[in-house]
Amino acid sequence: MWASCPTELDAPVLVFGCETEDLMAGSVVMVFLNFVFASFLPILLLSGLSVWLVRRLKKGRPPGIVVHVCHKLDLVRIPSVLPCRRIRFSPTAREIH
Repeated sequence: MWASCPTELDAPVLVFGCETEDLMAGSVVMVFLNFVFASFLPILLLSGLSVWLVRRLKKGRPPGIVVHVCHKLDLVRIPSVLPCRRIRFSPTAREIH
């Protein structure tokens, strides 16, 4: 039995037309709004609005830009990548400044 092979092997994974980063941003907003609102409708509408906003801001940019922006803001650490903030090591103190 033959299985069809996609012609584009590096295509991003899409769920309901959104990348996983977009859905992650919407789920984070949904979790935070869960503490503010008691009703489900405003939570659903505002998280959908945040997914739409992230998709609009990502338009025309390379895939994975959300992770790199979060790394630049020091919200998420990418494994085996140095942090973006400047690190100074002191020869006399034991702490990192």
